Amino acid sequence: MSRHGFDDTVVGWDNPLQTFFADVNNVCTMLDMGKFSIDTIDELERIAVISIPAEIKERLEMDKASGDDPTVLQKMFAEKLK
Repeated sequence: MSRHGFDDTVVGWDNPLQTFFADVNNVCTMLDMGKFSIDTIDELERIAVISIPAEIKERLEMDKASGDDPTVLQKMFAEKLK
């Protein structure tokens, strides 16, 4: 899992769940908003109502691209959360 912070926000890529996430002022997009599959950074910005700096967007894209495929167990867990 990657985590990148700016202002009062933490964003990242959760490789086992295959989703981007944001924690804005202690409100997490994955848990508190009920959204478990955020596939793009644009979608993350829209859902979390944030503007992610360009250098962090680049890191997030690299995090997503460099991640290993989830294991069978991780896939099963992710499906139960959807």
